[in-house]
Amino acid sequence: MHTVFNRETPLPPVLGAWQQQLKRSVFLLTGILFLFYSSLQANSAILELKDGKSTTIPSSQLYYAPDLLEGEYSPEVLEMADFIPLPQEEGFLEAERNYWFHLQIKNDLPNAYEQVEWVLKFPLLLTDVSYLAIDEDGIIQKGKTGFFTRVSERTFYPSLKGNFAKLHLPAQQEVDVYLLLRSDRKLMAPVYDIQVTSTAVFFDQLKQKKLFNGMFFGFIFLILLYNLFLFFLARDEAFIFYSLYLLALSVFTVYNSGDLADWLMESLFPNQPQLIYTFKLSVYFIVIGYLTFLRSFLDLSKLLPAWDRFFRWFSYLAYVFLLLDGVVMLVTTFNYDIADAVGVTYLISFLFLLSFFLWVLMKTDDPKRYFIIAGVIAMGVGITLTLIDRMRTIEFSTLAYKIGTIIEVVIFSLGLVYRQKQAVQQKQEAQFALEKATILREQQERETVRLAELHAAKEWFFTNITHELRTPLTVILGIADHLKNLLSTTPFPDTQQEDWESSVSLIDRNSSHLLRQVNQLLELAKLEAGAVELQLIKDDIIAYLGYLMESFYSLAKERNIKLSFKASVSQLIIPFDELKLQQVIYNLLSNAIKFSDEGGEVTLVVEVTKNDDQPFLSIEVVDAGMGIPEKDLKSLFDPFYQAGNRDVSMLGTGIGLALTQQLVTLMSGTINVSSRVGEGSCFSILLPFSEESSVAQRGALEKQAYVNEPVSAGMQPLKEAVTDSDLPLLLIVEDNNDVVTYLEKILRSNYQIRVANNGRVGVTEAIKHLPDLIISDVMMPELDGYGLCEAIKSDYRTSHIPIVLLTARASEKDKLVGLTYGADAYLVKPFNREELLLRLKNLHGLKQKLQEHYRLVSQSDALAQAETTDGLNSRELIFLKELKTKVIERLSDETLSANTLAEAMLLSSSQFYRKLKALTGQTPTQYIRDLRISKAQVLLKESMLPIAEIAYQTGFTDPNYFSRTFHQYSGKSPREYRKEEE
Repeated sequence: MHTVFNRETPLPPVLGAWQQQLKRSVFLLTGILFLFYSSLQANSAILELKDGKSTTIPSSQLYYAPDLLEGEYSPEVLEMADFIPLPQEEGFLEAERNYWFHLQIKNDLPNAYEQVEWVLKFPLLLTDVSYLAIDEDGIIQKGKTGFFTRVSERTFYPSLKGNFAKLHLPAQQEVDVYLLLRSDRKLMAPVYDIQVTSTAVFFDQLKQKKLFNGMFFGFIFLILLYNLFLFFLARDEAFIFYSLYLLALSVFTVYNSGDLADWLMESLFPNQPQLIYTFKLSVYFIVIGYLTFLRSFLDLSKLLPAWDRFFRWFSYLAYVFLLLDGVVMLVTTFNYDIADAVGVTYLISFLFLLSFFLWVLMKTDDPKRYFIIAGVIAMGVGITLTLIDRMRTIEFSTLAYKIGTIIEVVIFSLGLVYRQKQAVQQKQEAQFALEKATILREQQERETVRLAELHAAKEWFFTNITHELRTPLTVILGIADHLKNLLSTTPFPDTQQEDWESSVSLIDRNSSHLLRQVNQLLELAKLEAGAVELQLIKDDIIAYLGYLMESFYSLAKERNIKLSFKASVSQLIIPFDELKLQQVIYNLLSNAIKFSDEGGEVTLVVEVTKNDDQPFLSIEVVDAGMGIPEKDLKSLFDPFYQAGNRDVSMLGTGIGLALTQQLVTLMSGTINVSSRVGEGSCFSILLPFSEESSVAQRGALEKQAYVNEPVSAGMQPLKEAVTDSDLPLLLIVEDNNDVVTYLEKILRSNYQIRVANNGRVGVTEAIKHLPDLIISDVMMPELDGYGLCEAIKSDYRTSHIPIVLLTARASEKDKLVGLTYGADAYLVKPFNREELLLRLKNLHGLKQKLQEHYRLVSQSDALAQAETTDGLNSRELIFLKELKTKVIERLSDETLSANTLAEAMLLSSSQFYRKLKALTGQTPTQYIRDLRISKAQVLLKESMLPIAEIAYQTGFTDPNYFSRTFHQYSGKSPREYRKEEE
């Protein structure tokens, strides 16, 4: 319903409306006055605490006394002092001076009677604080705090890093609080941002802060321990560097939270608590650990070497800033603004460095870069926000830094897991590659072994062929010389004379051919082993080539083949090896004639050419023979290779062209061949020479010549012969019957002979019969002469037997090898009969001298100290020492016999008999008897035992027989011997 006010409205209703409006106006005015009064109350000098939360005391309620600057004062003086409001301008307070402040506080909490304990929190900038609380009844609280104040002087310190004062504020009472504030940090004046908090709220906040800091520290520490465990497990240095980074981070965390002060200040710095600030320098070790971890995690030395060096030097720079920061901190008495400027400068540089590094890292293809980029960004944002807060206030919050750290630690931990997984994968790949390489190496080793075996087979082939050829060559050459002497001294009828001459000619040709084959085989083997050197002479090579060609006149004439020699110069004097060149030309010309059709032509063309200013001698052997198929050309110079179109009757050993190529290569030249089947072949040789060392005479030269070709000889069968005699036993180990027969004929008058046809049988025969001497060939089936020497000399049953090696292997190297294996002499086939006889005689004479030596030594005490550097004699002395020991141990045993000793020495009776006889010249019975007598002489000389007792102790059952034997041995009776020795 609406009230309408008009002229016709009755008066009472109008007055009622006016009264209502008046009441509203009065109520509004009353509210305004109440608010004004409340505002006046709020701006009063008393700080009324209406809740227990942290309250920053307004500057308008703090008063200071500018006249009270000298020190502490009594309560009366403080109450009478003139405290004035704080000036609004900044900078009126100075460092290293005392300032008194006054504050009125009233505990006006709803539950003020239950909450009478309060906490004042002063800025950390204050180094010394004294406080005094007075109510109407007098002093109710006084105390001291401050970060430079000794721990023992502090009244209330729930945490040693902060400046705290505990006040008792009775309920609904005004309390006057007087504060003496001082800052001894140079150039840093006191500040008055003081907070007041109820103890319940304060301790709850402190507990929450400690809990959060403890959780953060525990998280970091657990990650540290985990990474240390991974380091010892994986041995990856990235884990240890990350652990060092986390260790520095943990130290800085507990320092910044105040926990480090609570743990260490009372024990380390009770009188100078400000020194706890030195742990702030751990931030530099965080940077050092961080950069070192980045370098290791990313393998920066390989990924970005320049950045790796830069990070290393930036880490070194941290030590400089650390030292500078510490010096500034101490000089300015821990002035935050000045000292932190050093650290903040380094940290800002560090952030800029990381920002630029991330931009460079992003361009790489390392998959680990994403972990670093994400982690650095998280940490960078946290550090940046923390630095901003630090520049705003000294008591800055590290919440952003901690959150960034947690994110970064999680990311980096994942990155390390990824890196470890990658390392395991790489290790598996490396293991696979190693296994693959091992398999390949094993294959290569097997191939190497196969090639070595092939090379050994080639050497065996060459050596055996040479051996087999030289052995009959000895006989052939001997017969040839004998027949030549007969032809020159014995007259024959004309018909027989012609027959004899043709026979001798046949022998000569076979001998020459055989010698040539032997020489080629040996030369090829030496060339492949790199054991051949050039023997240069300086002469006219054109004349020498012409001479070589003329030697083929007879052979060419028999085949009706025309030989032509063409040279672009008539004379060329240069250094060359005539023997090597002779072998090359001989092989090429003999092959050209051999494979040319009757009526054909072979031409030797010699020219002087130049290539890149280097002069060459060009030698070509051209024939019009059957030619060589194209498929055979590339293998033509391989050893033992035969072209497919050759007649079987024309095939040789296949070593001629291989030897030719090796010789040309030795002379620094090249050889090539061109051929067409049915049209002939052309072998071209280019030999370099020096113009400075040559003399050339221009003018063409052309002539013709011819020569003959020999044929080969056969082999002789094998035969074995054994003779018996009382003479020294000689064992012949030889697989060639002719050689055995010859040796038997020249040696059977001086030795009894046994024969073995190979080395294996020879060793068996030597052990079985223990010969006095052994003659052995080197190249034999089953076991060669070297193996026989080693087997004989390493067996103590046979090690005393002298060995003479008789072989066709004539090189000094072969001789040294034979002597190394223990041969006593080394003779080369064909050998000199008188030399062999003399060698055997000397060896047998030396053996007899050694017998006397061993006999004397074995009977004396000198055997125990006998030493020699000779391996053979060492083995014999060991045998005699062991034998003497066994005899001495059983010397009193009258049943001691040769059979007993043979069993003890692990020999048969015959082996033991021949071994001892060969070494000492004594039978086992004589040896035992001599030792018994020697021992008896010692006992007679050194003891006073009865002679009968000495007889029994030395194995004689009959004292009378002992006396007779002793007299035969020493020429005196036992009694006479003792009397003379006394």
